[in-house]
Amino acid sequence: ALRSPVWESNIRWGSPGPVAIARALRSRHRQYRSMAALYLTIRDCCLAPKGEAVAALVARGWFAPISDDDLFELSSLVRTLERLKLALGSEYRGLVHLIGKGRGPVASFQCSTGGHVINVWYDKSPTFLLSEPSAYEQLGSRYRSLNVRAARPDITLESRFSGSTKCLLIECKNSDSMDYLRESVYKCFGYLHDFSELWSHYTSPSPRIILCAPTFPPESESAGSLQYDLSILRQDQEADWQDI
Repeated sequence: ALRSPVWESNIRWGSPGPVAIARALRSRHRQYRSMAALYLTIRDCCLAPKGEAVAALVARGWFAPISDDDLFELSSLVRTLERLKLALGSEYRGLVHLIGKGRGPVASFQCSTGGHVINVWYDKSPTFLLSEPSAYEQLGSRYRSLNVRAARPDITLESRFSGSTKCLLIECKNSDSMDYLRESVYKCFGYLHDFSELWSHYTSPSPRIILCAPTFPPESESAGSLQYDLSILRQDQEADWQDI
């Protein structure tokens, strides 16, 4: 959820060699030294991403969130990781990775005493967990002019144990509009059909999709008892996150 550096539209990218970089770093002009150091930091982020390097770029204002919607998704992702870490306890070893499209899971939790593994994916279609293309993709193969792309829920939790896989999808909508939330609920029902294979082996009621919104009317049922395929979670209610 990071945009390109703010100066990208004004500078043409090149590939300076080590001699040019060394000269810039030794320059008596502060601007050249700063640009050379920034170039090295960005290059390192692309070649061998490190969390501290990206954090430094964000802190210095070179990178910025795309929108409030992205911030809401990321805050929901962080809450999900925090709740997982607390719920799993010390028996689980967690690894957190950089967030980016086309990457692997943003976090993995593995039990030290068994084969239970939980992977957390961000902005990635769960079609890789299916044995065949999703219903939406199959439709697109028949009507190519639609230019169909696999749907991507915001967060996917994948739990693997003893050859069995369970999945929970989380869709984040940064809106208090009931009209928009109703449309989002309908979208989640589309996920239930499109990715139905993910839950075909479930034998008892279990949460499959969570719709996360900033707030929800207090008189409405919260995520509470998650015995339904689809539940709505209030991001500002800690109890709802504990129920996940």
